Amino acid sequence: MRAPNDRYHLPRYLLSSRDKAAVNRANFTGYIAITLLTLIPWMTWSALIVWEAVRNAAILLPVLMAAAWAGSRLFRHSSEALYRHIAFGLLFCAEVFGLVRYTKGH
Repeated sequence: MRAPNDRYHLPRYLLSSRDKAAVNRANFTGYIAITLLTLIPWMTWSALIVWEAVRNAAILLPVLMAAAWAGSRLFRHSSEALYRHIAFGLLFCAEVFGLVRYTKGH
């Protein structure tokens, strides 16, 4: 059986490299874009997308854009080490959330 958090392996792999933060951000952006470009049509074709989710996404889009803008301003002059620590921390939180959610369902 596959672990519920397999999707976090690539970001951890990328963060463990010696690449600069800008290169990692570009790689994450490409990874997410390719994932979404394949996932959204498949989910639409499979009738897995409901209108409530589309509405919620439209409502939350400005919040996401504002957070991305604020994050780019906050980390503009930060160190590579701080970027990696925060990125690993966020991945850790996402994995814990995924595990808790997965175990509650089983």
